[in-house]
Parts: sequence; C-alpha cells; structure tokens
Amino acid sequence: MLGKWPCEPPAWPVAPRPFAVEPIGGWLGRVAARYRMSVDELALQYGLELALDRPGSAWLLVGRIGGPTIERLARLARVDPESLYAMQGPAGPGQSTHIAYCPSCLFLNPMDITAPCWRQEWLCASLNGCAIHAQPWTHLSITSLRKCDNFDKLLRLISRRERRRRAQTSLANHRR
Repeated sequence: MLGKWPCEPPAWPVAPRPFAVEPIGGWLGRVAARYRMSVDELALQYGLELALDRPGSAWLLVGRIGGPTIERLARLARVDPESLYAMQGPAGPGQSTHIAYCPSCLFLNPMDITAPCWRQEWLCASLNGCAIHAQPWTHLSITSLRKCDNFDKLLRLISRRERRRRAQTSLANHRR
C-alpha cells in the first residue's frame, strides 16, 4: 500500500534526524509526533510495513524493518539508508513486561538538547543501570508504552511519572 498517492509519496518537509544511539522505533515515534499522528497512522499513510503487533502497538520495540521500508523511510526523511539500517535492533522484542530507561539521559540528550531520544541500550535487559548517572534504571510497563501513540505522548507520560516520583521523594525527605 502506498498511502493516498498514486506513486511514491513526497519527502517529508521536516523530519527529526535519527541519532545513532536510538532504536529505529524511537525515531519512528519522534517522526510520528512531529506530524501529530500515531506510529500506526504514519505506517498506514506512507505504506510502511513495520510489523507492529495489532491492536496496541509497541512501536518503540520494532526490532527489524525490511529493506524496502527502510529505503522508503530514507527517501521520505532524506537521510542515508545506512544510518537507518544501523539503528535496527534484534529481530524481535524480548518477552519482558517492562522497559528500562534513565530519566536524566532521556530528557538531556547530549547530541541535541532540544530533541530527547530513547537509547538502544535501554532495550537490552542485561544492563543494570545508567553508567553516566550511576543510578538504577527506571522501569515502564509495556502496557503503559502501548497507550502512547508516539514519542511526545511517551515523554508526557514519563514526565508526569517523574514529577510524581520527585514530589513523593521530597515529601518523604521533608517528613524526616
């Protein structure tokens, strides 16, 4: 399916640049957020075969994308297809019910402070914590991820959770 165009769709006017440290699903979530649509809608509109598990897609966990879809994404975003191939993770997501992340790294992306991004290493269950901030990972359930249609919605969810966590920590410290 090619979406609503009879031939190849035009390139996106603006597309977030992919970061080498992020998974392809994270970048797709950022692209979908840029155009205020879900990753599902992005895939349907542009004829992208992402093999998302319906009905609730865990778009961040997309592991492998086929060559024709990578080539189409590269044309749409005007980026080198090799950079997108390099962002692909393992063939499929693990069976974990949670994903890990470092809130400090998520919100303070040193590659571009205006563009938070998810890191590929956070999808690796074998790591114990953030080496940069020397703190344990924070966990998010896959169910919560499935409720977020794109990266901006995921950031809002995590931001609310972090504010609540910090308020609880502050209140507990104040009571001591």
